[in-house]
Amino acid sequence: MSRFLLIPFLLAWFVIIGLTSLASGQSEGLQDDVWQTYDTAQDEGNEKDMQWFKKTMNISPKYQERTTGFLGMTWAHFIIMVFLIIFFAATIINYYTRSRRTKKILLSLLQEKKSQ
Repeated sequence: MSRFLLIPFLLAWFVIIGLTSLASGQSEGLQDDVWQTYDTAQDEGNEKDMQWFKKTMNISPKYQERTTGFLGMTWAHFIIMVFLIIFFAATIINYYTRSRRTKKILLSLLQEKKSQ
């Protein structure tokens, strides 16, 4: 009995939440703009903070972030990913050929059984 009362309550709750979000749609756009501006300012502040930290701690440029290699990855990471993709493809091909071979063997065994 309580399940039947719970379903209309949940449906009404979802309708009310949906209607209030539709009614406040214009203010949400303004809030998104404010948050985007805040995030941009936050990112700029973080970059300045990181520059100050690296300068204060005398961190060598050799340990700082830099993008090298292909698509910003290091060459070692790129090569490892290529080998993993090749291994994955070989595994899928192996699974497919093994399944096909097993199916052929089973069909030949069934045909031999029928012929006897």
